Amino acid sequence: MPEALRTPGNAYLKSPLFESAFLAPDRNAAAAATSLIETQQPQYFRPYAVAQIADSRITGAEFSHWTSVCTDDKLVRALLHVYLLTDYQTFSFFHKDFFLDDLNSRRPRFCSSLLVHAILAHACSLGYKFFAEARRLWDMDRLEPDSVTTIQAGMIMNIIYNVYSMDKVGLSYGAQASAMAYKMGLFKLPDEVTDPSLQIVRDFTAWGLVLWHQCYHLMTPSPLQYEPAAPLPDPDTNPEWYGEFLLQYPSNQKTIPMNYPHWAKFKFDIWCILRPVAEELFNKEEKSDPATCRQMYTRAFEKMTSLYSTLPPRLSPMQAVFPLHMGIHTWYHNIMSGICQLLISELGDSPVSSLRLAAEAQLVHSKICFETILRLYYLRNGYDGGNMLLLHCLAVLSFNALAERQSPGAVTDLASQEDKRSTLILAAKGLHDQGKNYFMSATISRVLQSQMAPEDLDIVSQYCTSPSEQQARAEHVKAQYPLNIVNMSDVPEEQRLGNMIKQYEELAIQQVS
Repeated sequence: MPEALRTPGNAYLKSPLFESAFLAPDRNAAAAATSLIETQQPQYFRPYAVAQIADSRITGAEFSHWTSVCTDDKLVRALLHVYLLTDYQTFSFFHKDFFLDDLNSRRPRFCSSLLVHAILAHACSLGYKFFAEARRLWDMDRLEPDSVTTIQAGMIMNIIYNVYSMDKVGLSYGAQASAMAYKMGLFKLPDEVTDPSLQIVRDFTAWGLVLWHQCYHLMTPSPLQYEPAAPLPDPDTNPEWYGEFLLQYPSNQKTIPMNYPHWAKFKFDIWCILRPVAEELFNKEEKSDPATCRQMYTRAFEKMTSLYSTLPPRLSPMQAVFPLHMGIHTWYHNIMSGICQLLISELGDSPVSSLRLAAEAQLVHSKICFETILRLYYLRNGYDGGNMLLLHCLAVLSFNALAERQSPGAVTDLASQEDKRSTLILAAKGLHDQGKNYFMSATISRVLQSQMAPEDLDIVSQYCTSPSEQQARAEHVKAQYPLNIVNMSDVPEEQRLGNMIKQYEELAIQQVS
């Protein structure tokens, strides 16, 4: 762990996750205690990938009613399990519990062949077979009355195109799904709730749509200009609205709750705070006056600070252990860094105030925490397992590290230089590893490498794809994902992934010539 990250206020270095990775136990005095802790809290000692969701609805599921693409139920169960254990937790478009109930009961109410194929297509590297069937079913279902499962499948298909760097194509599915949701009244409160289960699924899907559109359209105008009228429930009094995950580790009968309802609410709360800021920066044609912007950024800063300071113990840095936990904490610090930068810039050359000092201190702190969490993630889980949120955070870390390496005022002492280099190399390696799961990550990795110094590239290049394979991939990139944005106020258009790929191709042609 670099010395610059070992600050007194870095709570992530006081967590059991850090201690299990860095503090070697005294074999004579603490062996028994360590064994007991590992038995009671295996999540701090074992990688997340070995955990299993303790749910008989998954282990006993049969899929012949829903798909003919694959007749191996054991394989399909494994694919569904992987999806629920990873990407579902970041962008949840369907309610897990109602879906699993209907999948096993063969009821088409909250489960459909289209939705099953979209999930399986997203879950595996041979997803094109499931995706081909999903697209066929999509075309058929569009001829039928709109249904909530069609909306959910459309959003998953949108994401599939995104991770293959074809989000311009995927947007059509997301737009159609959103239009269906609006037409079906998912964003309105019903006059009377006659079916509680259906209402939960409708509200859950609506909030999933909003979160996805806010994430994707953070730096572009969003087609979804409304929020669900249904408020987010309190996870303490209504955890069933969110659904829970119980995990089980090998050779251990203890089931461990992920506390998913509370983490999901935390995730939604962050984006509710960020939305007005994103609207101001990227959606409004006429920008507000400086005083209004300053008030908005100050409000967002104070709300984010309050949200973090009042987190219950189960959401604290001490309890962040699963990929979802660490992902949401990195998300928080990434967004907080952006808000601090906006606020500091808006305050300009005004006399130093307590607000400016607080924003500057928080900016430094959030950057430290952001990198710390990503390093702890690597130590516990590695970067090989697919995780869309991890992909985004690694992209942010890599281009921030690249900017610091290239800065004219970069640090001069050897130890600090090596720390900065290690951050860049680690993030670049992580993007490469994620590229085994997501085409987009491989594409971002190539863009990053094209901007790295030769001495840094020499270290990374041994892990990376050959130039011929990279060139073949460039032809299929239709992406708007913004890269190399180190400040939220930066105009992202020139940094769109598709545009940067074109620039890279032109540079490569010049070098060959």
